[in-house]
Amino acid sequence: MRDLAAEKREFFPLFKCFFIGFQIIAFFFVGITCVKNLSLFG
Repeated sequence: MRDLAAEKREFFPLFKCFFIGFQIIAFFFVGITCVKNLSLFG
């Protein structure tokens, strides 16, 4: 049980980092889509 808790503690920062990275990628994707739409209509 103690090993599982240690594993979780090591895994959490990795998950947090992945989540932040995913948010950044999603933000860029939305931004690129917006720019494409603007250049299409503009």
